Amino acid sequence: MMNQLLLDMMRGMNFGSKVDHYTNKERLVAEDKKFLSKLQNPFPDLPSNYSSIVMIQSTDRFTGYRSHSGNVDLLPQNRVSINDLIENIDSPIVGKYFLCRCIMPPHKMKSIMTVVDDPSGIKGVRIALYNFTNATTNLERVLPVGSILAIKNPWFKNTMDGGLTVRSDSPTDVVMLDEEQMSQIFPGIVWEGMIPREYRKLAITSGHDEKTVKKDTLIGHSKLADEYVKEKKYADAIAAYTKALKIDKGQVDILEKRGQAYLKLRCYQQSFCDSSKMLSIFPFNAKGIILMARSLIGLKRYEAVDQLMQSKLEKKKTLRKNLEILHVKAEIVKLLKQSKSGGIDLIELMKLDKEGNDDIQIGDFTGPVKISETVEPSHGTRGVIATANITAGQLLICSKAFAFYASTDEMPTCSINFVDKIMKSEGHDALVGLIGQKLTMEPECRSEFYNLFAGPELGFISGAKDDAEVDMNRIDLITTFNAFSKLAGNGYTERLLFSGAGKEKSTGIWILPSYINHTCAVDNAHWGIFGDVIVVRAFKDIREGEEILINYTFPGLPYQERLNVFHSHEFICKCSLCALESVESSEVRLERENIFTRIDKELPNGGAVNISKVMKIVQDLDNLCAQIPRLNRSLCQSKVMLLASALFKQGNYENASKLMEKIHFASAATAFVDIAVSASMNNLICHIRMKTGMEGVWIQKLRQDLINGYGSVGVMQTIAPSTAEVLKMMLGYDIFQAEKSN
Repeated sequence: MMNQLLLDMMRGMNFGSKVDHYTNKERLVAEDKKFLSKLQNPFPDLPSNYSSIVMIQSTDRFTGYRSHSGNVDLLPQNRVSINDLIENIDSPIVGKYFLCRCIMPPHKMKSIMTVVDDPSGIKGVRIALYNFTNATTNLERVLPVGSILAIKNPWFKNTMDGGLTVRSDSPTDVVMLDEEQMSQIFPGIVWEGMIPREYRKLAITSGHDEKTVKKDTLIGHSKLADEYVKEKKYADAIAAYTKALKIDKGQVDILEKRGQAYLKLRCYQQSFCDSSKMLSIFPFNAKGIILMARSLIGLKRYEAVDQLMQSKLEKKKTLRKNLEILHVKAEIVKLLKQSKSGGIDLIELMKLDKEGNDDIQIGDFTGPVKISETVEPSHGTRGVIATANITAGQLLICSKAFAFYASTDEMPTCSINFVDKIMKSEGHDALVGLIGQKLTMEPECRSEFYNLFAGPELGFISGAKDDAEVDMNRIDLITTFNAFSKLAGNGYTERLLFSGAGKEKSTGIWILPSYINHTCAVDNAHWGIFGDVIVVRAFKDIREGEEILINYTFPGLPYQERLNVFHSHEFICKCSLCALESVESSEVRLERENIFTRIDKELPNGGAVNISKVMKIVQDLDNLCAQIPRLNRSLCQSKVMLLASALFKQGNYENASKLMEKIHFASAATAFVDIAVSASMNNLICHIRMKTGMEGVWIQKLRQDLINGYGSVGVMQTIAPSTAEVLKMMLGYDIFQAEKSN
């Protein structure tokens, strides 16, 4: 924020001068004015149409005093002033609160920052609110000039740039007070100081703001909330609707709008409460019935929705003409069936995902699995085990997200955690913020979320209560260790478990799948994300009592890259593949790198490949893992498939088939079954072209791969429609018409 000259000046200050500087209201206001002016044009030397800038936020995850976060009674004896903060620099004042007023427009870098004063109006300080809101624009609406805040457990601390700032990490420690609350809690307080003249027109006005009184209107709050909804700032919309409802609690339309905003944040208990209030006023209000139904669906109480619809339609026959109610009634029949039998339509899921639908209505299903103590100590203390014998291709879990973030086309951002030096993605930070909002608004969700693993240091909280504090440090760590993310593709291709640096298509938390442990080599299930729905399916037969295991990373990655992922998430995989590759000599690893360098050179660039060189590469890859060929995951690399494709295009079906068979042998044992499907599909075409008589064998292998991966052979028409048509023409019949499994 400050130039080098100012930084040097700060470093040369004695303690008293530093405190005077960072509590001098006029000086802080002047500095913020200059900074806000720079924000209007941060890169004056760049052309106006330049947009290739990556925004980087630096975040310090460590809160340091998170154990002191929590409720503080807003009593007069608990209030502290700026003078009290000065007396406690770098020490949080536990059990107290700092009453302050925003006197400058806020701005956001790694936190929301602004300048505040206390009721005396003499001194000022900067405040930095971390995890306060996801909003990055229109912050004047989130924290308008003139806002009165009570910051609990205030922490006036030295900053990395040499300054002093009041910092708050937990949204539950920041209370925004409206006029009514101020009048009730602090009837005698009037601010003595002045807001800078040029910002007074931005200020919200109250009886405590320079003795100017202007009543807030119900319509004004409601219109502002509607604007927030259009901007998808649902938490801010909820706050504005709540202010409107304080003026008139019986406004059914506003209750419905607030309930819809709660639905967007997946705060289903709150939306249910709003629907209950609506129906207590007008028992047969169609919007209230629909809101209650959607809330119950979010809470996975499908039978309650069915009962609600039957009761309302029976008592009020005119509702049977409401098309939206009839749509919900038909939908709940489908959701009930899905929740009991797992009869999901994967083709429809793929279609909705491709269309960008990130709120897919589906009945949550859990197959014959349960959370239990792990069989293998290296997997930790908890995992998911089979409660019955499971067949390959059987659906294990289909679930909507607890919290979900889908990336936008906005400028990409990332953040750096200065404690563990891990770079986090835009999706990670956004998801942490969304979960913080949800747990703040929906305390009923805290228990199941805090029961998730937060790393070896914090572990998990078994039996957390609804009134447990909103701990942003724990939320960040739980998200780090449990978020599933998707980069691109059809839900199965290009996925990763841990959210990390990069541009994800989406990322989210799914509660039950978060308990499934990892292995690189002996996994027996795989997963895919479609919109906000995760699907976990067995790709091998699994015995009752056996642990369900998935792969957190792509199995074809070099060992060191996989190890880096494991280290960053504080565990070590001890599977047979890692055991084998961990003792490989540096010569073997270098040889593998050299082989892929040779592949790059041999891949055609409009010309033909050298067949002898290609087959020598294949032989060298074989030799690297001659002891256990099925663990030769290098064959799963896309570059190897491209070599086979090049051979196929040259009409060398025999060698293309040999390579495809090796790829299939290695990939069919992994959770990345899409590779196996591609290999068996292309190998089938090779055998048809060569008329080897092996076509029937590879038809069966392709069908089994499709069932293992997708639960149905019919999905081929969706994942590779042109190839399915080619095979139909070549064979003279459709091999992809068959019954579906779950």
